[in-house]
Amino acid sequence: MKQMHIPNYLWGEAVRHSTYLLNRIATRTLVDMTPYEVFHGKKPNVNHLRVFGCIAYARIERPQLKKLDDRSRMLVHLGTEPGSKAYRLLDPQTRKITVSRDVVFDETKGWNWSHTKHQESGDDFTLVTGSFGESKDRETGESSKGKEIVESCFKEPQESKEWMRACEDEISSIEKNNTWDLVELPYGAKPIGLKWVFKLKRNSDGSINKYKSRLVAKGYVQRYGIDFEEVFAPVARLETIRFLISLAATSGWEIYHLDVKTAFLHGELKETVYVKQPVGFEVKGREGKVYKLNKALYGLRQAPRAWNHKLNQILMELRFAKCSKEPSVYRKVSGDNLLLIAVYVDDLCYRNEQENH
Repeated sequence: MKQMHIPNYLWGEAVRHSTYLLNRIATRTLVDMTPYEVFHGKKPNVNHLRVFGCIAYARIERPQLKKLDDRSRMLVHLGTEPGSKAYRLLDPQTRKITVSRDVVFDETKGWNWSHTKHQESGDDFTLVTGSFGESKDRETGESSKGKEIVESCFKEPQESKEWMRACEDEISSIEKNNTWDLVELPYGAKPIGLKWVFKLKRNSDGSINKYKSRLVAKGYVQRYGIDFEEVFAPVARLETIRFLISLAATSGWEIYHLDVKTAFLHGELKETVYVKQPVGFEVKGREGKVYKLNKALYGLRQAPRAWNHKLNQILMELRFAKCSKEPSVYRKVSGDNLLLIAVYVDDLCYRNEQENH
């Protein structure tokens, strides 16, 4: 910390990063093994480690960037995010921490803290997960562009027939997928809260097309190692999508787009997770009970990974082969028929070569 001239309020981040390193290096107590290897049964990968406090350039993925706009932002590296290999990055000006995987490092330089106004205090940071920009919404998995949250509580929608019908449809989809079971809360377990998120889908002329409600888990209260572990799920890179589109254009192939409805509800959970009953839909006479999740809900930290694991399992059963260089692209050959699928969360882009013959 002294070498990089890091202020004292980042002491906690330094301790956390030091612990992360100590678990991945040899000790006198263990012979030829690291604590990580003893606990997990496999050797740790240290290729992603970088100098604490060095300069990091995180990619900006905001839509509609102009030609001369910046493509990256200078931040400070604070180590690795627990539960993944993404990096924790600090903006010293706003004191916000961002978690991102698309980062370029300059390990020879540190931030010029003499030009940064900061307070020597233990105030909490604001955590912003994902990359800079809109991309996919953290809690609902939907694109945040054009999103309209009508009401975060349930008082006004409860008085509207349209919103009540939308909520009933959401509950029906959850129960149809056997997402949860109503049980007694075990001693020592803590249930995760749920909230309703409402959105109006409009037509091109501005008229209302659909009232849509989503039951979202408050995944920000989940604890690593208890409620979730691995959370990362691969998605197709923009360059991959462009390549497939250009390949289809030059070859005269047709491209199809598929959006999976309530995709995250199909992901099967490995962890034991309990959630509270949703507001407005408590079971009469059993209000004190909670739901034990069999499958993922939107908002859970591991929901994208659970869905991706389920989709990968199904495609493997259909004898698709995963691309070794791009894990979100699948290929299947049957005679003269070639089928390619690119996966981006719950959106699938695919094309079939057979239509040319």
